Amino acid sequence: MSSIMEYMREMLVNMLVSLPLVAGVRWICALRRKKLGKTVTVAHEVGVWLFGLCLLGVLSQTILPELMNVIRGVPHSGNRMNLHLFLVFRQTWDEVFRNGNPSYFFINFLGNIAVFVPFGFLLPLLWRRFQKFWKVLLLGCGMSVMIELTQLLLPRGTDVDDVWLNTLGAVFGYLLWRIVRWAAPRFTAKFADVEG
Repeated sequence: MSSIMEYMREMLVNMLVSLPLVAGVRWICALRRKKLGKTVTVAHEVGVWLFGLCLLGVLSQTILPELMNVIRGVPHSGNRMNLHLFLVFRQTWDEVFRNGNPSYFFINFLGNIAVFVPFGFLLPLLWRRFQKFWKVLLLGCGMSVMIELTQLLLPRGTDVDDVWLNTLGAVFGYLLWRIVRWAAPRFTAKFADVEG
């Protein structure tokens, strides 16, 4: 459980450190919107900031550490690649029940799902064009594939099971958005983009 807390703490720190970058990008976007005569709600802007921070948080755990090691010239033992679909079930079973390592289940299995839930929730909440299930599904899958392909170039493991687990997380996020939209339509309407 301590390793899970360490991942979460590390991700939160990286998100907070990224705050000036997100603020700068959003400030440039605000200037552009003002020039075009467009406006957004405060709730939408807060949601976009959160979306940006979540994206940078995921990148800080999946790509950036290994990229920094490559830049620093840290030697590595080579890439680990899994192209066997659903191998994660056997690996999780072995780690948890044979090796007594329950944190593997939380980090590798649930962690890969949980890290994409915010994307599945925030995409349709913030942008009307992503309120179709198939769009969130494709974007979640595409983002995961992009991360895994990037990891091929880095000294980090690439795993086909991460793709479907991440995509499942985006689907859960979408379903959560549907529930929240059904239960509190006025609340969710505050976050939607004005232009559509």
